[in-house]
Amino acid sequence: MIKKIFILGFVAFLWNTGITSAMTLSQPTYIGEISTEIQSPYGGYVIKGATHNNGDYFTQWKKDGRNYGKGIAAFEKEADTLYCHYNYYEASKNNSGYSERFGASDLANTVAVDVWHNGDIRMIKSDEGLTFYAIRFEYCTSFITVIGKNKDGKWIKYFDTRDINKEYGIPWGYKENGGILYEKVKTSGDTIILPYHRWYWSTYGGESQTEGEFRFQWDEDAQWFGVEQVVY
Repeated sequence: MIKKIFILGFVAFLWNTGITSAMTLSQPTYIGEISTEIQSPYGGYVIKGATHNNGDYFTQWKKDGRNYGKGIAAFEKEADTLYCHYNYYEASKNNSGYSERFGASDLANTVAVDVWHNGDIRMIKSDEGLTFYAIRFEYCTSFITVIGKNKDGKWIKYFDTRDINKEYGIPWGYKENGGILYEKVKTSGDTIILPYHRWYWSTYGGESQTEGEFRFQWDEDAQWFGVEQVVY
């Protein structure tokens, strides 16, 4: 009887101290923006909210432009800093889109993230000391890339919703009826949740009601996010 009581008491201790609980994620916090402007006469990147930006102005097309061409932008919040190493002069030559490096101040410890129209960056912190960044772009359709720094200090790309769309047979491009719009990023417990609806090209701006969401739950053993689709 004494042995049973001890075991139950130890389990209760673990529960109360939170040792057995899953990681908890904060709600996403806006920290800044980087994007291209499809109708801009200036070219270059629009960068907002950076606590540091040593970039030059992109003046190839118009001398009074105030968009950025090449440099490093830093977004610092709550003792965490995300660096973006960008070079519009080189990236603009890439036919597959604009791809820049995000992560540490050291270029060698960064990951490639595609930059597109109307982009914003949101920070998600965990109670285990990990910090993730959800970088979202939208223009008729949208995609979200989630990156972060692991416990060893290495920057990782955890997922890109364009890959998720492909895996689940969901069209992405806005010229296809049913292109996906990810409305926002939110969290619940140890899960990143991305609700979505469709944008219909044929009705030029017609949008469906929210029809589902993808849930990315943190796997402590794998140190990675799983994925689950929920259709409403």
